[in-house]
Parts: sequence; C-alpha cells; structure tokens
Amino acid sequence: MTWQGSGGQVPPGGSDDDPTRPDWDPVPPPTVPPASPSDGEVPSALVPPPPPPTVGTTPGTPPSTMPPPAQAWGQPGGHPAPGGAWGPSTDAGYAVAPVGLRYAGALPRFLAYWLDGILIGIIAGLFTGIISAAAPDSGAAALAGAIIGLGVSLLYFMAFWTSSGRATPGMRLFSLEIGAAGDGRTLSMSQAAIRWVALGSWIQVLALLPGLGGLLGLVGLVWAVALLVTTVSSPTKQGLHDRFAGSAIVQPIGRDGPVIPCLILLVLLVVVLPLLALVGLIAMGTQLTEILSEVGTSI
Repeated sequence: MTWQGSGGQVPPGGSDDDPTRPDWDPVPPPTVPPASPSDGEVPSALVPPPPPPTVGTTPGTPPSTMPPPAQAWGQPGGHPAPGGAWGPSTDAGYAVAPVGLRYAGALPRFLAYWLDGILIGIIAGLFTGIISAAAPDSGAAALAGAIIGLGVSLLYFMAFWTSSGRATPGMRLFSLEIGAAGDGRTLSMSQAAIRWVALGSWIQVLALLPGLGGLLGLVGLVWAVALLVTTVSSPTKQGLHDRFAGSAIVQPIGRDGPVIPCLILLVLLVVVLPLLALVGLIAMGTQLTEILSEVGTSI
C-alpha cells in the first residue's frame, strides 16, 4: 500500500510503507463502478424468484403431462371409472378405505341382502306360478320353483356386483358398494360367482331332496351364523364369503341409510304378523274346524 504526505510526496528518509507517520494519509483504493446492464437486460436484483413447484408434480415436468389425481369413492364428483382402485393394499392384503368411506357393517349389509331377497322372490315367484299351473305334481313344481329361484339369484347378484354401479338395488338403498379387497376394482365374474356360492343359497335347493332336508337345513343355519360372526369380527368387515372371493364392501361415512324403517318392517313381517295369525287361529278354536269341514264337504 502506498502512503503519501499532505503534499502528495514521500519525505526524504521516510518509508512509503510506514503507516504510523502522522502526516501521511492512506490512499483509498480505486472505486470500481458497477457494470452497467446491457440494453434489454434486467438487473439480477430485479428478477423475481421462480415460483415454487406445484405439489404432486416433478420439477421440470410440464403440469399438463401429469395424470389427474385419483377420485376416491364417496367424494364429490361421483364414482371413479369402472376398474378404478379405492386405496393401496396393506401388508395383510386388504385395501385401505378411502377418505370419506368406511367398511360397511353387518347390519346394513344384512338388510340390503334381505331386500334383494324379496325382489328375487317376486321375480322367481312369477315363473314358479306359471310352472305350478302347468305341472300336476306339486313336489316337482316345488323343486322346479326352487331351481328357478336359485338361477334368478345367481344372475341377479352377478349382474349387479360386476356392473359399473357395483351394487344391487338393496345395496344402493344403503349406499353400499362392493369391490376387490386388494385394490377396490370392480369384481370379476369369477369373483362374483365365488362370493355367491360362498353365501350358501344353493343349500336351500339341496334341502328339498328326500332324506337330506333336515341335515342340510342344519348345515345352512350353521353356515349362515359363521358368515355373520366372521363379518362382525373382521376389522375390514369381511366374512368368509368375502375372504374366499377377495371382496369388500364400503359405505360413505355418515350415510347409514334407512336402517330403522327396514328393521321395523323386518320385525313386522317375521315376528308380528305370524304371531297375530297364530293368535287368530287359537281364538277361532272350534269355529275353524267347522269351517274347514264345511269347505271339505262342499268340495
């Protein structure tokens, strides 16, 4: 560094690098002017920072090329496209219920199945009535009616389970929806067939065979109880029929459906009406016997 006196010269005998002399002032370093931006160039201090990357996109990838987010069941916008998944699989092989959904309990599923059974009975009854009118043998007519009812039940459930709606009319009443347990996709025909067989409806037909009615009736009752217990105890509400078929049923949270009205209707049909009929028969007493004897005599 060069040091100069007040006159700008170094005194004789002095050293130009001795900064302790009182009459010397340090020469400030030359000031370099900042570079002027060229024409059309914006100073870096005025350039705004780049926007933050969009959540869910990869840096450097145009947003238009990114796939749209998956639509979960039960969210605004309706159901996903047929075959769409409802959630990732866990280590146990079961799907994680999507946001806004839960695995459906045993009560709404039972009521939906019962209502579907009424519809199936009405459809099968029409065909059975035609056969009964044409067939003189009552036993053969009953067996044919049971087989027809079994076929209607198979076609009914397989058609609705594998449809785009993934629900029967009874299930729709309770906002239930069925799908594959691993990824929530629409059931295949083979899955639907396995699930229907595992429900055990076919046991009713075999119970009509001579000599096997009592035994198969007991087997059917035990199997129905096993399905109910395994469904209630499962964390994903999957009974044995769902485990065999690899299926699961979900329901929107807060939408239970008409559970109470259906329970009242079920109690009326199964308990109250038969009791009223029994009480009426007992009250009639001997009058009923006289009425039946008069009917027999007139025939």
